[in-house]
Amino acid sequence: MCSLDTECRVISSVIVQTRPQALASISRGIEALPGAEIHGDDPVGKLIVVTDTEDDASVTTIMNKIGAMAGVLSVNLVFHHNESAPADDYNGSWRG
Repeated sequence: MCSLDTECRVISSVIVQTRPQALASISRGIEALPGAEIHGDDPVGKLIVVTDTEDDASVTTIMNKIGAMAGVLSVNLVFHHNESAPADDYNGSWRG
């Protein structure tokens, strides 16, 4: 995770669905990834993972590494906040 010595700019949360029998090994693998931390789990194989990285590409890299672990069924981004994004980038109109 980021510390006082590093600048944290991108915070995300991810839900990881695993095979229940692989939960422990996947948890260890995720905890070994720099910038990833497990904040919750469920014995049926769900993990709540928070990422704290320097850029958006690093979030994608972490998600891809998790998705490649044996026993992972899905990796879904739930929340994403980029501190370096301008606060006023939304002008209030829908562009659909």
